[in-house]
Amino acid sequence: MPSPASPSDATAAPGFSVRYPWPRPAGAESDPVWRDGAFYLEGQAPVRVLSYTTRESNWSAELTDLHEEAGGTQHPIDVASRRLASESARRMVDAVPAAAGRTPVIMDAGCSSGYEIDDLRRAAPRAAIFGSDFILPPLVGLGNRMPDLPLIQMDLRHCPLPSNSLDGVVSLNVLEHIDDDVKALGQIYRVLRPGALAHIEVPACPFLYDEYDRHLMHHRRYTRRDLLGKARSQGFEVVSSTHLGFFVFPGFAAVKGLGLWRGGNKAGAEAGKDASHVVERDIRNTRDSVLVRWALGLELAVGRIFSYPIGIRCVAVFRKPAAA
Repeated sequence: MPSPASPSDATAAPGFSVRYPWPRPAGAESDPVWRDGAFYLEGQAPVRVLSYTTRESNWSAELTDLHEEAGGTQHPIDVASRRLASESARRMVDAVPAAAGRTPVIMDAGCSSGYEIDDLRRAAPRAAIFGSDFILPPLVGLGNRMPDLPLIQMDLRHCPLPSNSLDGVVSLNVLEHIDDDVKALGQIYRVLRPGALAHIEVPACPFLYDEYDRHLMHHRRYTRRDLLGKARSQGFEVVSSTHLGFFVFPGFAAVKGLGLWRGGNKAGAEAGKDASHVVERDIRNTRDSVLVRWALGLELAVGRIFSYPIGIRCVAVFRKPAAA
């Protein structure tokens, strides 16, 4: 049994250089301390992933495996997504001047297997970054790959983190899996410091919701107006908003439309069985498309000048007001 840990003997791991006030899990007798690649609680063996929830999720480890096996790390739209998030992470860090003597703390909410964290670390080396997710198995795998990264398992609707404790939150394609997405946005708002940013990405265009979305356990797709309205209802200011996948959207919409038509002509069980194959096939096909890669690269370059009115995903950056 390890000796009891206390904040006085905690040493920062290479990838997380601050003493963050991790909340005490249910049943624990002390506050957790992160050191040497693990969380320590008094009287307990060290744990790699700090768990705050055992509730069921609208996602699964199997879907994580599907995305990784079919898309890998270099799917063009995911690469573009991570680049936009990395730009926001730089802004999160810039909002905390080095002269302030404080290390910015950023959470990747819904980090899954951690591809975004790789990019965030490169983009914002001055930040202390940690990951959270609802599903445990991907976190365990990520912990093995990044032993210096704090990881917590939690329900974003019931976020255990202290109020006003984070300098940034990145959440890519998470809200659509949450039944009460407004409550989740409210929790993101609560844990951010005044003036801090949240980078949110969700699937766009509700009229294209289909068997593909049901298979991916999406509760919804979003209009930009809907996403911005929900964020504003929780107190956020809108810094920027755009869409990702504008240039490839006509082909995407055509494929989705055809799928909706075919799905409408099949029994529910048959349509559901086909969905898994369709999801995997489409991910692989677009992953290997030179045209899609070129179009998204051009889109990112042009997107520095103006925002896109429609696309595959909606991307927004929100700020918690400095006076909050």
